[in-house]
Amino acid sequence: MEYLEQAKEVAANLAGIYLITNTVNNKHYIGQSIYLRKRLLKHKSNWEKSKYDTPLYRAFTKYGIDNFKIEILWFTTSTEYNTLKKTLDTLEKEYIQKYKSYGEYNQTKGGDGYRDWE
Repeated sequence: MEYLEQAKEVAANLAGIYLITNTVNNKHYIGQSIYLRKRLLKHKSNWEKSKYDTPLYRAFTKYGIDNFKIEILWFTTSTEYNTLKKTLDTLEKEYIQKYKSYGEYNQTKGGDGYRDWE
């Protein structure tokens, strides 16, 4: 399934932790968002506009964005943003460690990235 189709299948009201996996080499990217669908679509938009030079976006170019699979690892519909952000920061770090994605496509160990509610 194409990346865009996968992203659009995510419910608009979900916050959580997501995993993007390169289906060619099985490398991973873990991310978090208060607005999962919006964030996943933003990755595609940023890549298309060459907005950032990141390992994930370079891999989208090298392997083709449609060779990446999206999975939601943890989600909630909570809107308690202060509590939720702390939870997401903690979970993101745990999942980056679990999937060993730091040094693959994650550039940090988590909890300090994109702020999609500001």
